[in-house]
Amino acid sequence: MNTSIDSNVTYIEDDWEYLKRIYNVTPLTDGGYFACAVYLLFVGVLATFGNLIVLHIFYKNKKLLKNPQNLFIFNLTVSDLGISLFGYPLTTTSCFAQRFLFGEIGCIIQGVTTFTFALADMKTLVALSVYRYIYLCWPHLKYRLTIEFTRMVIAGLWLYSLFWTLMPLFGWSRYVLEPFGTSCSIDWTLRSHAGRAYTLCLIFFCFFVNIGIMTFSYVKVVVTSRRLMKRLKATRTAVSIDEALEQRNISKEHRLVWISMAMVVSFAILWSPYAILSNVFAYVDDIPPWVSTVPTMFCKSSCLLNPVIYCMFNQDFRNCVIGIFSRRRKVGEAVKSKPIRRVIVDRTREGIYIGDAEVEVRHEKRILF
Repeated sequence: MNTSIDSNVTYIEDDWEYLKRIYNVTPLTDGGYFACAVYLLFVGVLATFGNLIVLHIFYKNKKLLKNPQNLFIFNLTVSDLGISLFGYPLTTTSCFAQRFLFGEIGCIIQGVTTFTFALADMKTLVALSVYRYIYLCWPHLKYRLTIEFTRMVIAGLWLYSLFWTLMPLFGWSRYVLEPFGTSCSIDWTLRSHAGRAYTLCLIFFCFFVNIGIMTFSYVKVVVTSRRLMKRLKATRTAVSIDEALEQRNISKEHRLVWISMAMVVSFAILWSPYAILSNVFAYVDDIPPWVSTVPTMFCKSSCLLNPVIYCMFNQDFRNCVIGIFSRRRKVGEAVKSKPIRRVIVDRTREGIYIGDAEVEVRHEKRILF
């Protein structure tokens, strides 16, 4: 409860009326709040369930974490699960109640946690795109991308994310209720020089720079991948085991390129409207509440997409999911070595050609990415 004094008359307003007044909340209609609540409930349950399955697969197949790129997938899963656990319950229950239920402190906690997880998610995708670029375009340098180095990269991206999300707590911008009043984020409407500077820096360094790095990396990766695939198709018969292994690696890298790109493109599509709208808020007043609500709801589904993409593009992941729900198979048995192609190699003995041999080139065991 908050006490206000006006013309020597004291009156008491409840917390919700106080929050509406200080944050300029423009409520949605009853139907609008109900639609948002149902949408968030559906997306939140699926996102939590999907990311818990991914964590379960990593728990049952600990060898997956010996692959540096799988560490990024694990980190993506943790950040996505953080959003679904710290963001969805508060916003969903508030939408059903048609008011934010957790006060100013709850608003700050939700804003900091969900924003940190979202930034860590994007920075992880950036790091993954750089790794893909190095693996395919500069393969002589990939020996530097060790497990230890990757852990340092992940720690660095979390610190980078925390820098931007904690600054509002020290006076550089602030966390407020969003215009529709049931979730919290940065105050994009702050008109002070410091507030606008924070907004512009945030959008530039945490969105456009990230999109630029990922675009550059994947343009180079796609060009290189297509060139390698053309060479692979032109060389139908390998002349040595080494060349057969190289062909296997080219096919695998080509598949991973499209998985990674699907994750990046989906993330960019979901977050771009929100990033653009946030910049508009800094200069335009009186934006209708539904205009801010739709992009916000749109980007909140981002943590659901990665498990869906894994299932769509990755046979090993699908096998793991099947193994979880199958009585006849264990999760540890779901990811297994399997042939991806048969190649013909020359057989030589003491430097003398003695005929051809058919060789099966297999996937590495227990590697999702």
